[in-house]
Amino acid sequence: MGAIDLKSKVGFAVLHAKAAVTSTQTIVGTIVSGFQGASFVVDVGAHTADDLVVTYQERDGSGAWANISESDLDGTGTSQSRALVVADANTQIFVGYKGNKDQIGVVITDSGTGSAVVGAYVLKGFPKDLPSNPN
Repeated sequence: MGAIDLKSKVGFAVLHAKAAVTSTQTIVGTIVSGFQGASFVVDVGAHTADDLVVTYQERDGSGAWANISESDLDGTGTSQSRALVVADANTQIFVGYKGNKDQIGVVITDSGTGSAVVGAYVLKGFPKDLPSNPN
């Protein structure tokens, strides 16, 4: 089978570079309006306490961020606000987005004294406009 180009058919955004989280992280979002599908990937590394929560959010344009409805999230055991527990150490949480807002992002809330290494990303797929292939 020949190589099939996937790079021109997906987008990728870093919402929070993988690093130790010891305080609440303000929301960082990415534009998804040029794509027909998107998924969150939360990469959890070393984890020392059960005091972190990842909340999935959305907005249109420059409007206010709001929590994504659970019916617009897709994944086993998916909830709008996901508590990260010690059992999540060294795992990836993969959550699909079925909503229709222009931007999506996350808030990582730290409510205790522990820490976890966390990265948060968005994988965007099914672009509305594919680049032309000159061949």
